[in-house]
This record gives sequence, C-alpha cells and structure tokens, in this order.
Amino acid sequence: MLSRGMGVYEIVTAEFALHSQIAELAGASELAGLGAIAAGALPVFAMEGVFLALGAGYLEAREIVRERESRSGFSHGFVMGILGWEWRHVLDRFYRHYIHISSWDEELNVIRVKAYNVSLQSGFLLGAVLPDSLQKAFVSGLRKLAGHPSTANWNSRDPLDEMEVYRAQRVQINFVIDLAVAFQRRSLR
Repeated sequence: MLSRGMGVYEIVTAEFALHSQIAELAGASELAGLGAIAAGALPVFAMEGVFLALGAGYLEAREIVRERESRSGFSHGFVMGILGWEWRHVLDRFYRHYIHISSWDEELNVIRVKAYNVSLQSGFLLGAVLPDSLQKAFVSGLRKLAGHPSTANWNSRDPLDEMEVYRAQRVQINFVIDLAVAFQRRSLR
C-alpha cells in the first residue's frame, strides 16, 4: 500500500508486489509472459515511483505551508482582535495580496496567501468578540510572555509626514508580531 513518507524504493517495491499479486490472480498460464513484461516494466515502475515520491514531497510541503500560514494568520488576527483594532487597520497592515516565494511550485504561493488571510480573519473575529476583561487578560499575559515589548512611539507624531506614519505603523506591526509569537509558543506547548 502506498502512503506518504515512503521512499522511492518502498514505492517501487509496493507497486511491483501489487502487480505480482494481480498476475497470480490471473493464473499461471499468463505468468510465463509476465517475466518478459516485468523486465521492461520495472524501469517504468521505478520512474512512476520517482514521480510519486516527488509529488508526495510537493503535497507534504503544501500541507506544511498551509498549517504554518494558518497558525501565523490566526495568531496575528487574534492579537489585533484583543487589542481592539479596526478591521481596516488589519487589512492595511497585515492582509496579503500575493507573495511570490516559490518558483518550483506556484500553488504554494496561492496556498500561503489564502491560508494566512482566512485565518487572519478568523483570529480577528474570535479576539474581537471576547469580553473586555478577557481581552485585557490576554493582552497582559501575552505581553508578559513576549518580554513586555514596547509601545513607545505607537502613534505618529505628524500624520502628514509619510515617513513618520510608516515608522508608527512599523512599531504597531512589530508589537502585534511579538505578541503573536508569544501566543504561538504558548499554544504549541
């Protein structure tokens, strides 16, 4: 039986055993020609096994990326929800449109963005609907776990200066990321 994590040798061996069982069921009269066919078919099975193994690697990578991005998006959204952010700020600072990271598997880029954005929204909604007392308790606990990251210069000193606005946004983004990392570490225990 084929399963994830099998090496090429195991896949080829499993396929060859399967084809041998089929030949046995077909009867001894057809086994005489099977030897000649098997000699030519083994390289084909080997190549098929290689392609299955490569495909399994891509599928496994896609699942890993989906899990990581979901965890990341959820924790970022949750933190912004408990901080009382407006959804427009979440979209402005954290929503992903498209990220080209993998040239080998373009689907990974799509998976990365979709998994992150869906979980970002879910985390935000959950954090936002918690009672105020629970939100405050989460913020306090996460700040402690994150080593009390600073909120100094959280607001822009000059809303007309683009660089000043950008600097303040970076402070806010870094604060959210610090708390989200603490949240992820705590939830992985």
